[in-house]
Amino acid sequence: MKIKLNVIGAIMVMSIAYNTTAEQSVTELTQSYRDQLVTPASSTAPTASIPKRSLFIEDNLLYLVDVEGQEYEVPIANIDLSPSPLLEFVDETVVIQAFDQNTLEMLDTTYITLDLPIYAGFYATDDFYFTVSGQSQCKNISIENGNITEKWLQDANLKVIQINKYDKAFKLLDSAAIRADEASITSPFQLGNVALTSHNNMLLLHTARTMFSSASGVHHQAQFTAAIDTNSMLAEVRLAGASRWAQPNNVSHSFNQFAAFDDNQAILLDHGNAFPRALVITQYDHGNALKDDSINIFDIPGYPGATQTGLTVGGFAISDHNYITAINSIDYQPKYHFSNSAIVGLKKEERDIVVLVTSKESSNTTQVALTDYSGTNTLGSTPKLVDLNNNTFMVMWMEFTDCQYIINPDNSITTIATDSNLKYVTINEYGTKLSDVQTFEDGKLSQFVQPIATDDKVIWVAGENYYSIDF
Repeated sequence: MKIKLNVIGAIMVMSIAYNTTAEQSVTELTQSYRDQLVTPASSTAPTASIPKRSLFIEDNLLYLVDVEGQEYEVPIANIDLSPSPLLEFVDETVVIQAFDQNTLEMLDTTYITLDLPIYAGFYATDDFYFTVSGQSQCKNISIENGNITEKWLQDANLKVIQINKYDKAFKLLDSAAIRADEASITSPFQLGNVALTSHNNMLLLHTARTMFSSASGVHHQAQFTAAIDTNSMLAEVRLAGASRWAQPNNVSHSFNQFAAFDDNQAILLDHGNAFPRALVITQYDHGNALKDDSINIFDIPGYPGATQTGLTVGGFAISDHNYITAINSIDYQPKYHFSNSAIVGLKKEERDIVVLVTSKESSNTTQVALTDYSGTNTLGSTPKLVDLNNNTFMVMWMEFTDCQYIINPDNSITTIATDSNLKYVTINEYGTKLSDVQTFEDGKLSQFVQPIATDDKVIWVAGENYYSIDF
């Protein structure tokens, strides 16, 4: 993978010292809507999920973006059951609340009706707002011999993803649509994240999908990537040669996705469990390339395709010289067997917080462990990574302590934590700690909300509360 350095010259390690007694605050702000707090279960889940909440600052206002909807009964094809035993949650309205950044007084609320029933993200640029929504193919659901069976339909012309463009007054200007047959999509965003990033007039969508059935009848899962020209609102969906499903940056299966721009170069991160079974960084390219340049930065033990991988990815950032990935991870030294349901032989979920530092120049990756939880009945959650600028970052995680572990019949583990605290530490671009690991006893993290840095603090929302840490 050829990588161009942004800064040429001697590498200097910064020695900025951050306060070891940073001021912390918690304020009840709003209702929780679809938000979910970070838990032991979410921190060991094999796949990511669609982010249903986000936060951004614009013109000194704090904007919180949520989604509302409701459950509907799913009809059963061959039998009349009322009520139906199956329920489906349908996203219906995006709710954007504006707050005074200093007083947290709510100043305005805007409602946007969704065109499609799966809300997948909101993104703000200097000039526009964008929403992403989607829909899956229809299913025929029936009950045979007491068992529920499902069969996907495959409508090639079905609009599975829609990106809407709004002005700063939330007036709809234009939209882009992606059809099912453009990249063999049965269900968009499935078993993955929805990452959005932009540069100039390109909005990049990096997510996941399940695909049309294979010859054996299996709906395989893989990443899905599209670039939207925000001027024309045309979507570029690249396919690898004659393939009707594989893209040049193909990762199958891809259980989490991140995207960011390094100057004008789009960089992607995928959590792959099969091809490759690794964390992989890819340089996104335009055109009809058969394969993008990519490097595996963390090879995952186990048989290709085994759902369990022993790690989750929580953050990805780019510094002058490195790519930085924040994960939680088991100790792989024991030779475990990885299956779809369990890591056989693992008795305790004692995951450490690890930063992977990948050099742009050499493509080599250094692992920097920020914790050592082995033998302590402690679980480090899926971490957050916050860019503080000047090649410094904050790593945040929930520390679940005095854990009890229940081994289920399928060898999976249920983790019950007696207590938890939010932990955070500042690091430089090489993973070196610039402060002690600090504790925010009343702090919580959202599974969905990415904390953001202002001039002097890190802020985020989780559940009903607004949190901040001065630095």
